[in-house]
Amino acid sequence: VLKPHAVQIAGPLIRILGDRFGSGVKVAILAGLRALMAHHSAVLRPFLPQLQTTFVRATADSSKTVRLQGCRAVAQLAALTPRVDPLVTELANAPAKQGVEAGARLAAVFALGSALNSLVSTHPSEAAAEAARAALQARMDDPNEDERMACAAAIALGALSRFLPGDACPALILTCAREAAPASGMDGGLRTTRAVSLASMARASPLLDLCAHADALCAAISDLAKDDPDEVE
Repeated sequence: VLKPHAVQIAGPLIRILGDRFGSGVKVAILAGLRALMAHHSAVLRPFLPQLQTTFVRATADSSKTVRLQGCRAVAQLAALTPRVDPLVTELANAPAKQGVEAGARLAAVFALGSALNSLVSTHPSEAAAEAARAALQARMDDPNEDERMACAAAIALGALSRFLPGDACPALILTCAREAAPASGMDGGLRTTRAVSLASMARASPLLDLCAHADALCAAISDLAKDDPDEVE
């Protein structure tokens, strides 16, 4: 019913979302745009660049509810976008920017992981994937980083693993398995992020890569199962 009017509806919604409305109105507008994308994605393809800008901006909103709706919208948009490099790069670099609030930094990484998990027919280029990997590992390894941010980066890294070039995915699996083990000597927080990445990779990585390193993965899981729950959660 709405298909003939989808374009006329989407344009004004995108424009007014930037106005100074309360969080309830913003959430409703984002939900409306998501519904239009779900049912009339082909008609809305000319709006994809504007939608990307709108949704990424929503992930940096002062309201947690708006940020969450923005993350969901970004994931939905990523599945429709023919070229995802700009989106992946923008979200991966957002946490390192000066003056970005903690909630917005966390939302950007969460949105990146959700977007990567939603990709089916498209994928980031090798250069974009490698740059995102470096950015996410920097968040995981930063001793001053919030635990939630480090774990969100670990989840996103697992989602990214299937897009890494060449032998990078198998190498990442082995590295995380080795560093998650007690023998690595790493502190509990860093080992936790490796364990979280392994769990995320188990869902996202190519099955052949996982099977090729099944011994290392099983050994890491066995070690983690015996670990002190106060150190690695």
